Amino acid sequence: MIPQHGRASYRQMRKGGMTFSLGSMPGLWAPFSGGRPMCLGRFFAKQEILVTMAILFRMYDFEKGGYLDGKGKRTDKFQGVKSRLAGVDTLRPDDDFCVRMKRRE
Repeated sequence: MIPQHGRASYRQMRKGGMTFSLGSMPGLWAPFSGGRPMCLGRFFAKQEILVTMAILFRMYDFEKGGYLDGKGKRTDKFQGVKSRLAGVDTLRPDDDFCVRMKRRE
C-alpha cells in the first residue's frame, strides 16, 4: 500500500504513526536509485569502481569457482538473475557465485 500524501498523512507522521522500514523489501537492489533523488556521487563512485577493477585485473588472475544455490551449496549451474530487476542497468544474480583470485608474478 502506498501512503497518500497530504495533511492527513503529515499529521499521522508527526504523531509517530508512520515509520519507514526496509524489512518488507528483502534483497532490495537499487545501487544509485533514480529520478530526482538520484545519488549525486554516482559518477565519482563509477570512476572509483573502474580504477579499482583495473588495478585488480592488472595484479590478479581471476578464475570462476562455481555458483552457490539459495541454500549455500556449491553448484555448476547458473541460477539466473532476479526477474523483477530485468530492465535496470545493474542486474543482480539470483544467488551467489565464487571467484578465485591468484596474484600475478
